[in-house]
Amino acid sequence: MGGININDRYSDTFPSLGTLISVSSASSTQLKIGDVLWKKGHIGIVIEKNQNQILVAEEKGNANNGGIFVTIYKNFEDFKTNTPFTDIISMDQLYSK
Repeated sequence: MGGININDRYSDTFPSLGTLISVSSASSTQLKIGDVLWKKGHIGIVIEKNQNQILVAEEKGNANNGGIFVTIYKNFEDFKTNTPFTDIISMDQLYSK
């Protein structure tokens, strides 16, 4: 991820990688491109964030029947209201190493 070896991981091991921030209490400045979004059994990654939209890539289905799809949120409030994810895993501390 971003040139950082995170070895083989399952979604439930991701919260230990970075700083965990609850989506419900997060501010717009805490969500950054490259951050991992998490809920039990599911992860996504923020691939774009600007004044007009937030794009989140996530897996849909399973390894045999699914793929990657992108959800578009209009702004941070739309993201907070409609995302299925419960936490943001800030990758700042990994990028700074």
